[in-house]
Amino acid sequence: MRGIALILLIILLPGIHAQEIYSEQHNLTYFLNNAVKVEENINLVLMPFSVKNPLYYPLPEDSSNITIEAPKSVRYTINFDRKFIIFDMSQVPVNHIDVEINYTRLNSIFERNGVESYSGLAFRKYLPWVTYSVNVKFVIPPAYDFGSISPQARVFTTGNSKAIEYNANIRFNFSTITDGIPVNITYANYRKLAGETITIAKARQSGALFAFKDANSSLENAHSYNLNVSNQILLYREADGELYSYFREINWAENLMSSGDYYPAYLHAGKALSLLDDVSIKSRDVSRKVSISVQRTLEREILKVSNMSSREKKYELNTTVTLPGTTSSPEGKSSAASYILIFSVLFGVIVAVYLISKPRPVNVGKTSRMRDFRVISDLKRKKFSGFDRKVKTVRERAELASEIRKLSKLRGKYESGIENLRKKLALNEIDEEQFTNDREELDREIEAIDREIVILKKKLAEIRKRKMP
Repeated sequence: MRGIALILLIILLPGIHAQEIYSEQHNLTYFLNNAVKVEENINLVLMPFSVKNPLYYPLPEDSSNITIEAPKSVRYTINFDRKFIIFDMSQVPVNHIDVEINYTRLNSIFERNGVESYSGLAFRKYLPWVTYSVNVKFVIPPAYDFGSISPQARVFTTGNSKAIEYNANIRFNFSTITDGIPVNITYANYRKLAGETITIAKARQSGALFAFKDANSSLENAHSYNLNVSNQILLYREADGELYSYFREINWAENLMSSGDYYPAYLHAGKALSLLDDVSIKSRDVSRKVSISVQRTLEREILKVSNMSSREKKYELNTTVTLPGTTSSPEGKSSAASYILIFSVLFGVIVAVYLISKPRPVNVGKTSRMRDFRVISDLKRKKFSGFDRKVKTVRERAELASEIRKLSKLRGKYESGIENLRKKLALNEIDEEQFTNDREELDREIEAIDREIVILKKKLAEIRKRKMP
C-alpha cells in the first residue's frame, strides 16, 4: 500500500523531489505559554540506502533548546546559527523511520493586558520531502481558555488543559500543505480577567452615576435661566443611552460568568467598562460646558450693571453743575444714589441665590473669576429630582431583558435535548416509551419557560411605556 501511495504522489506531484522519500504523517504539538514548546513527530517512508543527498530541514528563527531523536542509522547535524538540521539518510537500511524534533520558541508570543496571542505558520513550507498528512495541535495552560481562533477549530479538553487541532491531507488540502498553515490564536485566563473587569466596572459605577446626576442638575439650572444648551442636551442623551447599554452589558457578562462562558463574559465586561467610562466623560463634559455658559452670562449681567452704574454717576455729576444764580437739589442726588444702591443690592442677591443653588462645576477653566464662582457653588447643591427613579427604571429594563435572554438560552438547551432524544431513538439507544416520557418532560419545561418569558416581556413592555423623568 505504501508503494502504491508513493506512486500516486509521484503522479500527482510532477515537482516531487527526485529522492525517494516522503512523510507519511507529520504531527506537531504546540504547548502555548509565555514561550512555545514544540514537539514534531515525523513518520518517513523511503527506499533503503537510496537517499544519497543530504536533507536540509528548516527550523523557526527563534528556536532554541533543539533536540532530536532518530534511529542510529540516521545521521544529523544541527546548525544553531542558521537554524536548520542536516539529515544524512544514505545508510538507513529500512523503509520506515520515525524522527522526533523538540525545540522552544522564545519570541512567538505577544502579550497585552493579560491576553496572550500566537500567530504564524503552524506548518512550514519548503520541507526537504513531500508531506502526505499533517496534524497540528495547540495546547494552552490549565485554567486558560481560547479567545479568537483563526482558522476556526473545535476546542476539546486534554488532561487539565484545553486544545484545538487542525488536519490536512494532500489529497484534499494540497495547497494548505504546500503553502503552510497560517494561524492566529489568542488565549488567557479569561475567568480571572472577566472577574477583574466586572469588579472595576462596579467600582466606577457610583462615580459615573454621580457625574450623570450632576449633568442633569446643570441642565435644569441652565433651563431656569433660558440658556441655549441644545448641544449639551444631545450629549447628555448620548450618555443616557450608553448608561442603559452599560447595565445591559454588565448583566450579560455576569450571566455568562455564571454559565462558565468566560471569554464572551470578558468581551461583554470590557464593553460595559468602556460604556461606563464614556458616560462619565460625556456627563462631566456637559456639566463643564453648561457651567461655563452660565458663568459667562452672569459676567455679562454684572458688566451691564457696572455700566449702568457708571452712567448714573456721570448723570449725577452732570446734574450737580448749575448755572450762576441757581442751586442744585440734594434731594434729587440722594434719590438717584438710593435707586442705584437698591438695584445693585437686589441683583447681588439674585446672583448669590443662583450661585448657592448651582451644582459644583467640573473642570471649569483655571481663571480667577471661574475659581470664585466654583467656591461659591460649593456651598450648596441643588436637589436633583427624578434621577434615582430613572436609574431604577433603566436597571429594571436591563435586568428583565437579561432574564429573558437567560430563559431563551435555557429553552434552547431543552430543545437540543429533544433533538438528542430523536437521535438516540434512531440509533435504538432508547425505546419508544422512554422517548415519549422524556419528550413530555422536556415539553413541560419548555411550556413553563414560555409562560415565564411572556410574563417578563409584558413587564418589560410596561416599563418601556413608563414616562422617564
